[in-house]
Amino acid sequence: MSSYSHEDIAVIGMSCVLPGAKDAGTFWSNILAKRNCIGDAPEEWLDGKFDENMTEPDHVYTKKIGLLGDLADFDPLEFGIVPNSLSGTEPDHFLALKMAARALTHAGYAEKAFDRKATGIILGRGAMPNRGVANGYLNCVMVDQTMDIIDQVIPDLDEALRKRVRDSLRGSLDPLSPEVIPGIVSNVAVGRIANRLDLLGPTYMIDAACSSTLIAVELAMKELRSGQSRMMLAGGVQGSMPITVYIVFCLLNALSREAARPFAANADGTILSEGAGFLVLKRRSDAEADGDEIFALLKSVGIASDGRAQGMLAPRVEGEILAIARAYEQAEVSPESIGLVEAHGTGVPLGDRTEVEALRAVFETAQPKMPVRALGSVKSMIGHCIPAAGIASLVKTILALHYKVLPPTLCDEVQPSLKLEESSFYINTETRPWIHPAGDVPRRAGIDGFGFGGINSHAVLEEAPRPVETQDSGYDWPTELLLLSAETPEALVKSAQDLRSVIAADLNIALSETAAALAEKPRLECRLAIVVTGAADAMEKLEIAAAKITATKKPRLQTRTGIAFDLGGPTRIAGKVAFLFPGQGSQYPNMMADLCLAFPEFRNEFDLSDAAFRDMWDTLPSQCIFPPPTCLSPETANHLAERYLSVDVSTETTFTANLAMFRFLQSLGLGCDMMLGHSSGEYAALFASGAVDVSDAQSEIALKRKLNTLHHRRTPPEKMPQGSLLTVGAVEPADLEAELARYDGRLLIAMDNCPHQKIVFGSVDDIATLAERVKQLGGVCQILPYGSAYHTHLIEPMKATLLEFYEQIPIKTPTHRLISCANLGSFPDAPSEIRSLSASQWCLPVRFRETIERLFDEEGVRFFIEIGPSAVLTAFVEDTLRKRDFVAVATNDRTRPGLEHLQRTLGHLWCRGLDIDFKRLYQRRPPFIFPSPAPIRPTSKANKPLNLLLPRMQLDEQVVSEIRGRHRPANLGSGASPLPGTTVIAAHEQLMQEFLASQQRMIEGLLAGLDSRPEEE
Repeated sequence: MSSYSHEDIAVIGMSCVLPGAKDAGTFWSNILAKRNCIGDAPEEWLDGKFDENMTEPDHVYTKKIGLLGDLADFDPLEFGIVPNSLSGTEPDHFLALKMAARALTHAGYAEKAFDRKATGIILGRGAMPNRGVANGYLNCVMVDQTMDIIDQVIPDLDEALRKRVRDSLRGSLDPLSPEVIPGIVSNVAVGRIANRLDLLGPTYMIDAACSSTLIAVELAMKELRSGQSRMMLAGGVQGSMPITVYIVFCLLNALSREAARPFAANADGTILSEGAGFLVLKRRSDAEADGDEIFALLKSVGIASDGRAQGMLAPRVEGEILAIARAYEQAEVSPESIGLVEAHGTGVPLGDRTEVEALRAVFETAQPKMPVRALGSVKSMIGHCIPAAGIASLVKTILALHYKVLPPTLCDEVQPSLKLEESSFYINTETRPWIHPAGDVPRRAGIDGFGFGGINSHAVLEEAPRPVETQDSGYDWPTELLLLSAETPEALVKSAQDLRSVIAADLNIALSETAAALAEKPRLECRLAIVVTGAADAMEKLEIAAAKITATKKPRLQTRTGIAFDLGGPTRIAGKVAFLFPGQGSQYPNMMADLCLAFPEFRNEFDLSDAAFRDMWDTLPSQCIFPPPTCLSPETANHLAERYLSVDVSTETTFTANLAMFRFLQSLGLGCDMMLGHSSGEYAALFASGAVDVSDAQSEIALKRKLNTLHHRRTPPEKMPQGSLLTVGAVEPADLEAELARYDGRLLIAMDNCPHQKIVFGSVDDIATLAERVKQLGGVCQILPYGSAYHTHLIEPMKATLLEFYEQIPIKTPTHRLISCANLGSFPDAPSEIRSLSASQWCLPVRFRETIERLFDEEGVRFFIEIGPSAVLTAFVEDTLRKRDFVAVATNDRTRPGLEHLQRTLGHLWCRGLDIDFKRLYQRRPPFIFPSPAPIRPTSKANKPLNLLLPRMQLDEQVVSEIRGRHRPANLGSGASPLPGTTVIAAHEQLMQEFLASQQRMIEGLLAGLDSRPEEE
């Protein structure tokens, strides 16, 4: 047995062309944007066969299909192929060749030397009729048969006209030249790749229906593990989807009339499509030794047949279970470690139900507490590419692992009969960050492939061993930040007008590249920043900005639409910068989700948080903040809601968001002069200031676990004074003070946030009474979902316990100045004194209003930047410092997408003169993962469209006219039956129908066994 027999296989390159996607980068972008790439077939493809009522058996009842269209092109000169051989050849040859070359380019081997003798190709491909086969059949058989019929119906046709008829029929077809002949031999598709790319390893094709690509990959893995090959290309191709196949599937009633919607309540069938693609594979050790980029690891592919199923097309759950179980047995990993399953998921209700049953049988040995495993199918967006379906699933899943993103599936409502709310699966309908406990087992995914005839496959994949900080998500940003600066207002206006003209000249301009280029330019005195959603929005906002700069008498402006400018000069604000960290209660569902997608720094913090509590809490922090979008039972939803509001989860998730934002801003070079935390936000401030001495992620995880255990052991809920908390707003301070005096000290102000908001603690009954009184006074109030007496003197008896808690934190002198909202002053430098003040602040009111006033009046702070979720503290600052000259901004706002709001904030701060290094916003943006392919040899770049339609044999109009003129009924011989000249054309059409019918019968033969009854012994 080879020493490689159990080694993981590295995916080092990939390529694909699929409906709506010219390459893998576009394909991934389409998935994350939830683009439906299914459309109506063109009339030339339908060929008059559409009939929604299917009154004729050779028609189709749906126009929906996933065609490649203009994306199917090929440059023959690049590969040294005679251009005139394209049309008469199977298009699969050229699509497969192009994708193989692109995959090698992506792997870095377009020009780099490698062992060509040990590099092979395995291609999954079906037996569908296509243009090359049909052209050969028409040339070699149908022309002669047509002439035989013509001889029968017009026996006295003169030889010259007969020759012209034959020449016309043959002339309507692509000629069978020596260059074309190889292109109608199916297996030459891989031979052509080996020939053009000079690969001397094993080269062959397999047909395993919808499992073709996964099994091609499995065979390639065996080839590598045997040690006979060092690199393999494995892929699948469905070069054209002829209408004959659609006719058969319509007869089976297997196609949807509108869309493929796997696992959806309205699922009514699948949609077929075209596509092709390849993976480049190596053994992991070889890939690492060669310095290859590894995008994911393949661990196993399990295979099983359905045996004696109910019918040749009916899925059998036992066969699917066996394939799935074998995959995990061979991979030697537990199904419980899988976070994502890319389902076969065709949208045929019976198949989807069977698949869910099979998955649950393998994945669930006990009743799950809640859905934890994303389930989806890319067929909801591109349809079913049959033998190439696996390459679509593989590329999607590999990039999901690479980018650490849970990709969405199109599904408006999950099919209730699947009862997924009772399972560990949920249908993932949104683009979501793939949060996973750091330091735990790697992220893993499974892929199902179940083929006609009962061949089942399941692949197990794992994320690549790489530093998680090195890759962004491939997320296609919905907004861009454009920065302009100039020496004078007039020059700034001209720059805005010039940029508008550039965009107007090319509405398809890559705004991400434009934004990156602008961010590299020198920062001059007058500055303009706009956040735009596209070219049209950019042109409109640039025009508005230019007009406002010209017309306004103000030196600065910030609009709600994302425009900010500051013309500098002596009126520009200058002063110190303070970072403000919010506390418990600032968290909100899906907070910073899009920032986790755009920047790994954010996702990493949530990974670390989950790692800290993965075996301590029944629900991970991320499950409360990023709950599954579907398939939650009422009981599970209630449980998540309770945990979301708990002190543990609220404090931890807000801390995680605070620290994530702080560390990201550090990467942009945005600094501060001092920091302060509001209530539990002080915990984040201690970390951010460097006062907490943790050297790495593992130390942070260990500290979190230790502190959580100590907190519950030393401050159990039953010992904590309990009551009710009420926010009171829009009441004048004097009126509130007078109202509280009526309660003889039973009501306490726990937090003085700003002139018009206080938080009051008291008994449940007293707080209810106060709430009614506040409403009578015209104020607003809300009872908070927390009831502990923190920040009141009632906690004083627990101060010693709190101090013991802080004694366990490794404290050192902070590197940034820390401000306390308990004493309005700076934290001391001595670790023991820091601990003492930190413990004391829980027994004292939060004096946030007074602290902000002191920072403005005495410390010269003019920039107040909230580092964390929700923008609550920013509102407090604005209320406190009204009518004074300052800047208060939040880096996040629950009312606006996280990325857009962060871009606005950064643009605003930059305009106001703060130094920000914007390189981080652009340095790892797509499409850098998919470089422009290098041609095999210099070419004319003469890409030619590939005709994917079946050929039509026909007579030219001149010959038709002559036949009609010479052979009317009166001119027919005495022994012939009266027959109009147009019957020749009709006879030709009949032969064409016979040819199509023969192709249809071939497919029906492949799909034989439709009887759902068991076969007899």
